[in-house]
Amino acid sequence: MAHKKSLEALNFTLKDLRRNNNIFGGLMILLAGDFRQTLPVVPRGTPADELNACLKASPLWNNNNDVHALNFTIQSKIAGDLVTYKSVDSITNPDDVVNYPTEFLNSLEIPGFPPHNLQLKVGTVIMILRNLNPPRLCNGTRLS
Repeated sequence: MAHKKSLEALNFTLKDLRRNNNIFGGLMILLAGDFRQTLPVVPRGTPADELNACLKASPLWNNNNDVHALNFTIQSKIAGDLVTYKSVDSITNPDDVVNYPTEFLNSLEIPGFPPHNLQLKVGTVIMILRNLNPPRLCNGTRLS
């Protein structure tokens, strides 16, 4: 729900206080949440104003792309062998097979979803964000 201007102000403040022109003054900032829940509140604003106030509309948003590199670095520090988990890449409607080839489905990188080839090690902590089978495990459950 935070307005993009609040994080932009934090960015400028940290740059000034730390005398460092890197993003957020060189500090690593971890943002968590679900962008599909509540948009920032803009008094007497239109839906377009609310979307424009989102963090995704800020120039800072382009600097959270390092998540894959960070995950790789963390995985490399955990002992053990990597296990690869692949996403489902089949179409339930046989008529759509021509429109959605397997290679296309495997190449999709949808924000908020794991990659097609998810590599994890035993002991890695993961969290369920969206459970398609809710009676067994609920959203927010931490697993190892």
